[in-house]
Amino acid sequence: YWEINNVYTGSGVDLSGKYKSQKRQLECSYSKMTEKVEQYTTTLEAMIKVDKFADRYEHVYRYYATLAPTISTVWIGCLNMVLSELMLENTNTSIDHSSYDCFEHYGSPAYAKDPCCNKTLNQCC
Repeated sequence: YWEINNVYTGSGVDLSGKYKSQKRQLECSYSKMTEKVEQYTTTLEAMIKVDKFADRYEHVYRYYATLAPTISTVWIGCLNMVLSELMLENTNTSIDHSSYDCFEHYGSPAYAKDPCCNKTLNQCC
């Protein structure tokens, strides 16, 4: 349960009281996330183009009142899905560099950037 005190709607209705919260699984939807990011980009571009503070404030309000909560919900849903599938643990891995071949010419820019050739990069080949 959570409690609200001294909160009123625009028409003066008192929202004070105890409310029971319900745990729910948030959805992860690529299409919804893409849609919300496009809406966010459009709103942000509109805010940048506006010169008058009052007009800019209207765009900021629109973002925080409608767009931000839905982006957060979709984002958290996807983050929860990814985190539920990950198993994070420390492991020690030994890599045998001799089993990888370098196909670049020694001294070339490609040789310097290829971890199979340039062992000083300390990257997997």
